[in-house]
Amino acid sequence: MKRIRARTLMHNRVPHTSIEGKIEWLRKKGCQFPITRTELHTTYGHGFGDGMIREMARRGMLVLGEAWDGSLPRGACYGLEDNGITSRADFREKYLAGELEKMMGWRGFGKVMVQRVLVWAGLPVPDDGRRKVCMTLDINTFGAMDALIKQRGLRSREELVTRLVMEASKAGDQKTG
Repeated sequence: MKRIRARTLMHNRVPHTSIEGKIEWLRKKGCQFPITRTELHTTYGHGFGDGMIREMARRGMLVLGEAWDGSLPRGACYGLEDNGITSRADFREKYLAGELEKMMGWRGFGKVMVQRVLVWAGLPVPDDGRRKVCMTLDINTFGAMDALIKQRGLRSREELVTRLVMEASKAGDQKTG
């Protein structure tokens, strides 16, 4: 069990650590509501957690962009907002103009996150065609795969898997078509 220091408990009871206390502190600092999350963090520091952000948005004190509609993970919302993107239309405009070529370099943005944002914006997702899939296989499966490779005259397991996937997709198309 983790021990909590008495000082920490006392600190958590201080009124200015509550949501109301922080809102009052912002008012004393001259904050004009409603405010964007980016303005809040750049002007008044990073002492505002997710609970505070949600509560301020619920009270109408915080303006959240279109990305915060719940269809994207929080990291994607932060990334879009930090790069000045406020809506789907804004994203499409900047993406098609080529301004977002380095999107994969944004913090927390990998290939999958970029694809999710493209789907969110209503843009086509580029199909790289070679998605890496990792599986744990039984040793007997490797023996069966090696036998199929010899039987079909193929060179590698990768080639066999590619061929099996193509055959399975053709069979699926014939059943549905």
